[in-house]
Amino acid sequence: MKGSHHLEALREVNAFADFNRWADFRVTEADDGEVALEMVWREEFGQYAGYLHAGMIGALTETVCGYAAYTQSGPGLTSHFSVNCLAPAIGERFLARGRVIKAGRSRFSPLHISSPFQGITRNSSQRPRRSWCRCRCRPAPECGLARVCSKHVYSVCGYSSCQFLNRHLTCHFLSSPRIRRGEGFMSLHRSALKVSLCTMLAGAALAPAHADILPPGEAREDAAAEAAVSDWKIVLGGGVALVPEYEGGDELEVSPFPLVSISWRDFIFLDGRGLGINVIHTKDFQVGAAIGYAPGREEDDAEILRGLGDIDPAARAQIFASYSLGFARLRASVSRDLGGSEGTQAELGLQSMIPVSDDLRLTGGVSATWADDAYMESYFGVTPTQSLNSGLPIYEAGAGFKRADVSVGLIWNMTETWFVRSEAKVGYLFGDAADSPITQNELQPSFMVGLGYRF
Repeated sequence: MKGSHHLEALREVNAFADFNRWADFRVTEADDGEVALEMVWREEFGQYAGYLHAGMIGALTETVCGYAAYTQSGPGLTSHFSVNCLAPAIGERFLARGRVIKAGRSRFSPLHISSPFQGITRNSSQRPRRSWCRCRCRPAPECGLARVCSKHVYSVCGYSSCQFLNRHLTCHFLSSPRIRRGEGFMSLHRSALKVSLCTMLAGAALAPAHADILPPGEAREDAAAEAAVSDWKIVLGGGVALVPEYEGGDELEVSPFPLVSISWRDFIFLDGRGLGINVIHTKDFQVGAAIGYAPGREEDDAEILRGLGDIDPAARAQIFASYSLGFARLRASVSRDLGGSEGTQAELGLQSMIPVSDDLRLTGGVSATWADDAYMESYFGVTPTQSLNSGLPIYEAGAGFKRADVSVGLIWNMTETWFVRSEAKVGYLFGDAADSPITQNELQPSFMVGLGYRF
């Protein structure tokens, strides 16, 4: 009867809250010190990428933990709380559970949020390993309740390990296909609700993540610092490539290259395309623009090019778009050289990435490239003057599709930060590009391998 009394009381309290009615929060279970709250997905709950908005996660957190405390101490007010979102939340229905685990002047309520995650295959052969808290040398529960360790509360979901750092407990959360819950903590101090930490793992964590559990004041500062760092995605490295000496050449040369990918909030980026912005960036659709570099061509690059003159390097403006088809990503781009050949190219391609294991990814792609008259004439045409200087016959190259490419590659994540990427590509020139007297081989193979570090 006691549980039934709490359920009726909380449903009445819930019905008085305008926000809770709008969000359609439903109190499904209530007992002494434990409450379950359910929310059904709606489109207006999503953020720009289509995941559950962190604001809704925070609302679930504050409400269910407050209700859990209510069953033991009566009404209270939230003074503050912080949420660290470590993975996207996807599902048709979200269930939050709050439970008081420490009664008295301070009350702690662990929060569990669960929902089916779409698009991930559960591997029954991967069994969760037991993790240990070094300060107590006790097995940590799998996606279970929190433990109190040296006056600091910690919890785990999936694989974890903890250690002391600057006298504070640090818990590291590692990825697992089984992780489908989130958890966090609330404390009620002198009838005022306080959240020491709310760590959300709603959905499946596909990448390693960690959370530092600190006292309330320091937790807020730490969360702000982590948020600032997470705005940036930085990859630095380098490699070597074996490429044709020029487009259409029949000899390969070794060429070093930098491996750089820097982005801020998935809006501004610097990578192989150049410096650019994403005007639209969702999980399925992307549109943007960039300014890159067109290396041009020197007549000293190959014997056959002597007498043709140099094509000056220039800036290259590009607009691009991509769309996810689920199994692969469709990409399209249009670029123009702002100098040099002053030519325009358009490329249409399909790229895919297939997980082979936890640390190995297989990549593949196909593409076709079209070029206008200015580009084709600069790189494959021979003017009367060039013919006199080089001895090659006069040749006029017109606009059209110039080549198709097929590539396969591997990405090996050696550690959480270091990785190796390799790729083999074969291009085939056709049309006016293949018939040009400058072209010595229609097949254009290339190979590359690079080492990178993710910050």
